[in-house]
Amino acid sequence: MSRNWVYELTPAFVGAHEVNHLSASLIGGWNHKVRAAEVGPLFDEQDLGADSVLYGLLTCDRVLRKVEGLAGVEATDGPVSAWASRYGAGDFISRHRDVAGRAHALLVLERPDAPFGGQLIIETSKGCVKEIDAGVGDLLIFDAHRYAHWTTPLTSDVGYRVIAVARYYGRS
Repeated sequence: MSRNWVYELTPAFVGAHEVNHLSASLIGGWNHKVRAAEVGPLFDEQDLGADSVLYGLLTCDRVLRKVEGLAGVEATDGPVSAWASRYGAGDFISRHRDVAGRAHALLVLERPDAPFGGQLIIETSKGCVKEIDAGVGDLLIFDAHRYAHWTTPLTSDVGYRVIAVARYYGRS
């Protein structure tokens, strides 16, 4: 692991057909509203149980090896929590650092056509910011515990931004 590791974006980690299948597995399951920080809007979230297709993808060998290689943790040695989040027009995630986990993976399942907002901003330890505009099917792995992060407000009122998230607690 590089101490300077911030994130890695893998474009088109899953193809359009698989993304459609994964998104369809979420229909009707938006069961609670959450807020990422003490302030900011509420957005839809649903837990991904170990039997869900998305949980299976986020814990498959291909993803776990990426997490282990980047973050220097044994991703398979510890629990993984996973959920899906859905953001509508005006929604955003406030600036925060996650209090748990050694690495996080985000898979973009849906997003309105550009320009749409909803980009992830990561503040590195040197105070620089990186804006990441991940597309549908892209996988982003980053250290959400070490680096403050937030999203820009979703500006499109047509559709949602939907992401699947996994938090890896493995030991280093």
